[in-house]
Amino acid sequence: MIKFECRHCSQPIEAPDEMSGMEVDCPGCARKVVVREKKNSGVMALIHRSRAENIRRNANILSAIAGLLAILGMLDVILSIIAIKSGEAGWSLLSVGALFGAALWFYLIAQVVHIRANTEK
Repeated sequence: MIKFECRHCSQPIEAPDEMSGMEVDCPGCARKVVVREKKNSGVMALIHRSRAENIRRNANILSAIAGLLAILGMLDVILSIIAIKSGEAGWSLLSVGALFGAALWFYLIAQVVHIRANTEK
């Protein structure tokens, strides 16, 4: 018997050895899945799992960068307010937009990477 999980819904599936490489319907989501080969199924699962973990780690790093950029943007807002109140030109207001824009892009990229990591089961 070959034991594996549906790549779409993570439903545990069992199939006879002779169905290795064949396409079957998942009992959980009714989508087509291929029965993995028995001899490599453990190794392939380990490779697949470590790949998904790497993707999740990268997404967490991108989220952390987005958070730091947002914090820098907030500090820049405070410095801009202080500069404007003291009568100086608000030159740093330009960098506020850049920092918040960069933070937003890093956050959006991190979310896309998180979605990809969650589809890599």
